[in-house]
Amino acid sequence: AVLSWYLRLQHARKHLQRPAPGSSDLQFDPSSLLQEAKVARMQSSWSSSSSLILGGSNRILMAVPLILFLMVPAQGSAQKQAPTTPERMRHLIFQLENMEHQHAQEITDLKNTIASATKMYDGNVGQHAGGRRTQDQSQLDTSHTVFMFGNIVWVLAMTVPGLALFYGGLVRVHTTVSTVMQSFSIACLISIEWVVIGYSLSFSERSPLIGGGEKAFLLEVNPSDKHHLRPDVPETAFMMYQGMFAIITTAIITGSWADRCSYFPVMLFCALWHLVVYVPICHANWMTGGFLYERKVLDFAGGNCVHIAAGCAGLVASYIIGDRNSDTKTASAYSILFSVLGASMLWCGWLNFNGGSAGTLEQAGTALVTTQISGAVGGISWMLTQVIHGLSKQAFKARTARKQANSAQGADGAVASTMPEEAQQTSFFPGFLRIGGKSVATLATPARKKRIVVKPSVIGMINGCVAGLVIITPGAGYVEPWSAFIFGMLGGSVCYLFSRLKFKLGIDDTLDTFAIHGIGGILGGLLTGIFASPKASGLDEVSGWIEGNPHQVWLQFVGVSCSCTWAILGTGLVMKFMKGCSHVLSKMSKELEHWNFCMLRVQLADELDGIDFANHG
Repeated sequence: AVLSWYLRLQHARKHLQRPAPGSSDLQFDPSSLLQEAKVARMQSSWSSSSSLILGGSNRILMAVPLILFLMVPAQGSAQKQAPTTPERMRHLIFQLENMEHQHAQEITDLKNTIASATKMYDGNVGQHAGGRRTQDQSQLDTSHTVFMFGNIVWVLAMTVPGLALFYGGLVRVHTTVSTVMQSFSIACLISIEWVVIGYSLSFSERSPLIGGGEKAFLLEVNPSDKHHLRPDVPETAFMMYQGMFAIITTAIITGSWADRCSYFPVMLFCALWHLVVYVPICHANWMTGGFLYERKVLDFAGGNCVHIAAGCAGLVASYIIGDRNSDTKTASAYSILFSVLGASMLWCGWLNFNGGSAGTLEQAGTALVTTQISGAVGGISWMLTQVIHGLSKQAFKARTARKQANSAQGADGAVASTMPEEAQQTSFFPGFLRIGGKSVATLATPARKKRIVVKPSVIGMINGCVAGLVIITPGAGYVEPWSAFIFGMLGGSVCYLFSRLKFKLGIDDTLDTFAIHGIGGILGGLLTGIFASPKASGLDEVSGWIEGNPHQVWLQFVGVSCSCTWAILGTGLVMKFMKGCSHVLSKMSKELEHWNFCMLRVQLADELDGIDFANHG
């Protein structure tokens, strides 16, 4: 039986060969294939077991070589891919139609076999249509559905426990429980709100700014339904996946007001913010009919919807709520280990965060590679920038102290003994980097017994990794892997510099929400307009400046500006509304002041003692 199958495979390859590059003619003789299949069968002596395997009809024998030919590529073929296989099979059907009067029944069954193989081929590996890979939308894709289920689990794990551990380890010990509680409660709150009305307002067509309410409570969503944005998976899976984005977006904001906000007002703010800010931005960027979506603004996995929205909201909230008390600012982090574990969970989940947003498995592979590269480069970039900045600042202080000492004594000798302690440190700063014409290493006096240097920071490394992951999010599936190095390098260095700028501006963004997510999202969106490539995405219409489409940079600027503007205005409106309600409740009764569920800022005594006890006992 095996030998007979092999002989028929050779017959099929002999008469049905792959065309040469650029040629559309097929060297195929259907009558010869049919005749040789019949002769080979008549000359074969079959055992009873072989007869059970292959059967006794000519139709099965004729279909076997063709199916084997489709599954096994011809040896020595110059084309490793098979973009024209569906065309060859359709051309085969056309030629077979001319012979129906000779072999009517055999040809009919063979045509059905070829049509089934064509449908299977198109559904599994896709077909090329004008350079864009399309999918068979007639039925759900099992592999995509399973992949989506895994993405849902991992993206949820980014919030609980990932973000909860990351934020909980960075705050002081007396507010750890409150910080973790906020992340977990937001996961519960937004899950309910998303199913009730959030999904319907985000992913149904009604207007360019917001959707309708026909899918509220999922009343019009059936298990067999498919959303037109992702027709390869059930709509219930698509709804759950997008809900995980809504959860983590709202949870990110809590890092900006850590150490000084009450529990119930935070929950009320998050519920209102989700409807007022997140839902319109999500609909405008990701839903057909949204005004940014229709203008071809590129946002692969949430640069505008997630990071810019959360970062700008954190900036406004931290400004309106006010600074922390000076004693709480200087408190050390509760547990670096918790933060590292949380950042590790975020990194792992981010691969699903970006990879699950792809429309094809090929684009998902590109998103995974660029995400990993950018996150790794971002961690190194932040750490090196922090070290270089610290050493430069140290060298500047040493130089200033030397000048002051020389001016006071009026002489050049014996200056080291009068210099401050930090000026007598030994620096491992590279000698090629110079400040004021002198090497930095010569600006400090060696002190062997007490050597104090600027060392790489663990917190800086994990912050840089998150910044690198943030900046690649808008273009993870649109840019090539080599450009991910540029994304990560700029994400780590630029976000670090903006994290230092908050001290100059006097805005107490506790955990650098705006510097990491806001600036990272803005910069990533603009860079996507520069480096977007159809080679990476497989979409001809997706191209950036380097591919000859500088107009995409302007479109990205419009998308970033609109998202920033609405996030700032919407957050300000919600904060002012809560402040007004808080003022009204305070006027009604002083006894309700402690239970004012609209007053975000805790009392000073509770802030100093720690809001864990004040809010959660």
